[in-house]
Amino acid sequence: MIRKRKMFFTGLVLLLFFTFIDSKMAAAEEKDGWKLMYHEDFQDLLSFDDIPWEIDSYGDNSPWHVDHLDDDGEFFQIQGGNDFEKQLESFDLLRKRASFGEEGWLTAEFAVRDYDKDGQPDTEASFTNVSQDSQQAAELATSFDSGLIIVHYGL
Repeated sequence: MIRKRKMFFTGLVLLLFFTFIDSKMAAAEEKDGWKLMYHEDFQDLLSFDDIPWEIDSYGDNSPWHVDHLDDDGEFFQIQGGNDFEKQLESFDLLRKRASFGEEGWLTAEFAVRDYDKDGQPDTEASFTNVSQDSQQAAELATSFDSGLIIVHYGL
């Protein structure tokens, strides 16, 4: 429980940090070759409930395939062998992704486990609006066996 709280507060602090970035920076002229293109103030409602969960089929054809360190990657196959494969097959991994922010400049990537394979998450991964000291922020919440990352894929 302490670890989950620590993750929550760390995430909240990071999001608050980005929320407090001076909005004037967005309008600033280029300096040293850099120009701030966007900053997220979390004023718009974050709602991901309407986006359906997809079962990650794993393998090279999965939209979430990266390399040998994937959930079903060669590294884990070598380390865990048949026992690892058996455990990996004991649940479905549900995923979804959604863009948000100005011009969709950020993407939330969710991953949860479906232990009974009924198509519904059995673990938690949520990303919602919160208010803190009269400021808007966002809260990332996950259980120990799920995941949620915020990425910028580029425009």
